[in-house]
Amino acid sequence: MSFVSARSLGNHGQERFLDIVREVGLEYKKNSHKKVKELAKWDISIGAITFEIKTDIRHKQTGNIAVEIYNPKTRKLSGVFTSEADYWVYVLEDIWTIKRPQLLELALFEQGRVIRAIGNGRGNASVKLFSKEVLHDHFSRLTPDSLRGIIKTKRASA
Repeated sequence: MSFVSARSLGNHGQERFLDIVREVGLEYKKNSHKKVKELAKWDISIGAITFEIKTDIRHKQTGNIAVEIYNPKTRKLSGVFTSEADYWVYVLEDIWTIKRPQLLELALFEQGRVIRAIGNGRGNASVKLFSKEVLHDHFSRLTPDSLRGIIKTKRASA
């Protein structure tokens, strides 16, 4: 998959997430970074809450979920280790969410297989693959009501 088609797929995933945000009637901001090499630390914010949106097209075929952890070209941690988002959102058949600290724990301690991803043609990501059981045990399905709960909880703790 080329960078352009990967970006298009990512935009489609963001729009599916934003459909729920708009249904709830929340204002949001997209993090539009100026330079391609200057990657954003999060994709969308709703007030002070930030979200990283991931679209995994291979999930339907494999049943796995991929979490980016390392860039073998730069030899640096990436993905969940460098993101500053409060929540990670996976757009699959359904939309799932997890708090970033919980996803970090999974990336560090949960059994999973690490592979070098070649899907976008750039070969610049190693990912840890988790089974759908991990998805169902640790992630929450995102609905308008669960999004309201995320916003309400964050506001109450602020």
